[in-house]
Amino acid sequence: MSTQTIDRPARQRVVSRDEWLSQRKALLAREKELTRLGDQIAAERRDLPWVRVDKAYTFETPEGRRTLLASTRDHAAKIQELFLDELTEQDRTVLLDVTRRVMERLNPPACDLDAELAAPRDSGSSAA
Repeated sequence: MSTQTIDRPARQRVVSRDEWLSQRKALLAREKELTRLGDQIAAERRDLPWVRVDKAYTFETPEGRRTLLASTRDHAAKIQELFLDELTEQDRTVLLDVTRRVMERLNPPACDLDAELAAPRDSGSSAA
């Protein structure tokens, strides 16, 4: 990666408002181009293929040794526990669908969120 030095005058020039506005609009156009390029790169990054994690990563936690998969399942369960009762039925369905897709990509041996989707919800309860 190369570093480009930008030469600046020793003192800033003082120009008319019209000249300043013209230069500001040109700079704004370049800034917008940079933003669009950043958005495009971020989209390309999100579209990169995933790599299956075949190694059984383990971590030392306050509860003892935990696998990556077990920790991920706990997080998915926590998201559901904290938010499901507060969501509309449509949002709840979307959240469970996204969670299921993530869990399927992690390839757990038993991931059945369809049962959760089908389960009736008690609309009177709320998460504390």
